Amino acid sequence: MASFELRNRANWQTISGFQALETESKFKNALQMALDAVYPNQFTIEKPTEFADIYSKYELPEETLSQIYNIDVTETKSDGNPKYSWGISMDFVIRNNINKKALFGEIKRHPPAGGQEMVG
Repeated sequence: MASFELRNRANWQTISGFQALETESKFKNALQMALDAVYPNQFTIEKPTEFADIYSKYELPEETLSQIYNIDVTETKSDGNPKYSWGISMDFVIRNNINKKALFGEIKRHPPAGGQEMVG
């Protein structure tokens, strides 16, 4: 495929990404309502951020670093924040407001781009 065709084709990742966010939001709201009905104010469902930079902050041994692609993670942007950070973006976390425990989750079944979820 030529460059022009590549630039002008449909971007399924963008479409799918928006649908995934909608699915995550619906799931979060439904789960929050269900938990509140049985356990009022005991649980909070939200988008977690704990792992957003786990890979850029985890110290690796020099031997491992020499064997993988590596960048200087100490570089900062003009505002002082890290220039690079990468990690895991989980879909939701269920937090127990009483005992402070947390259960992280990932939704693996999103509707296909452009249509309803298929049942078969």
